Amino acid sequence: VDSYLDMLAEAYPDTVTLVNAGKSFEGRDINYKVYNVKLSNATQQDDLFKLKSDIVDFWRKPCVKYNVVGKAMVPPSHSDWFEERLAEIGVAKDVYIEDILDHLYALQEVYANSTTTVELVVYSQTDENRPLVYLKLTNGDATGKPVALLEAAINPRDWVTVPSALNVVNRLLEDDNRMFLDVADWIIVPVVNPDGYEYTHTNVNRNFDVDWLVSDSSSSPCSHLYAGTDPGSEIETQMIKHLIEEYSPRLYISLQNSGKFVTYPWRFEKAASGLFRRHYLKGLEVINALEGYTLDSGAIAIGDRESGTSVDFARHSRVFYTFNIGVGGEDDDGVIVPEDDIFRIAEDIWRAVAAAARGLELN
Repeated sequence: VDSYLDMLAEAYPDTVTLVNAGKSFEGRDINYKVYNVKLSNATQQDDLFKLKSDIVDFWRKPCVKYNVVGKAMVPPSHSDWFEERLAEIGVAKDVYIEDILDHLYALQEVYANSTTTVELVVYSQTDENRPLVYLKLTNGDATGKPVALLEAAINPRDWVTVPSALNVVNRLLEDDNRMFLDVADWIIVPVVNPDGYEYTHTNVNRNFDVDWLVSDSSSSPCSHLYAGTDPGSEIETQMIKHLIEEYSPRLYISLQNSGKFVTYPWRFEKAASGLFRRHYLKGLEVINALEGYTLDSGAIAIGDRESGTSVDFARHSRVFYTFNIGVGGEDDDGVIVPEDDIFRIAEDIWRAVAAAARGLELN
């Protein structure tokens, strides 16, 4: 996310300000470093495994054959270890970013006079000490505009939803799409579940306080449907709850790698919510912007009930429009999406999100 924000600032220097409004974490050090990793021979390529760790995040893997310089984000607890491993395989230490948050503060100063703001908010940290962040986009034209909230990667294995969400950010900043920032402010959560993105842990999409632990959920920590110790027990769930309470969004979209479905509440029971007609009509606009998608209420579309989901919680919290937009490839590849399909999928999702947002200020 941080490298993507840097790219945004370079691409839109006259219109984008990057702001960090994160909380301080007493007793926790979050000054992650990012290292360039340039390999010069096949032996170093073979030894790349020595640089790997569960908490070293390679933004880009290095490759000798194609002269690709890798970038690895390393937490402060492992920076000495990482530098020792670099020396062991004969790769020169090259720090690309000394401190992620300081880097973002610097970008804020560079683009302080711009008009459109892309604000990076660090809400908290996960159990595995990964930052929980969201982006707020606004052009500051008016107060009292409605808010659209989009989240991605709430489930483990929702990998393709992350570039889809970031593509929405990119599209919103283009001149041809300024009308979407004119009529609404946007909150984008590119990775709701960063621990689940790397591993599996509590199923955040079963942890919300709506029909909790009733259907398609488990009380066993060993289950992939583990709903947590209590409703809202997870910090990721608390972040979404905070965003809904703080911004009272009019539109809530959850991107999930669940196939070509657009669904609206409810998922915890086989019935539609009280705003069925409005959801159905708006949903028709969304699927008309796509190809091969099906529209239905959540539990009917998936053929089962699911308790504790984010979209049901949003609708239960009186968010006007709430949708799941499924993300998937052309073939039946499950969560494995061919690289060549990613751009097309991200563009499909943008058209769907744009359709959902049109007329938002009028409703």
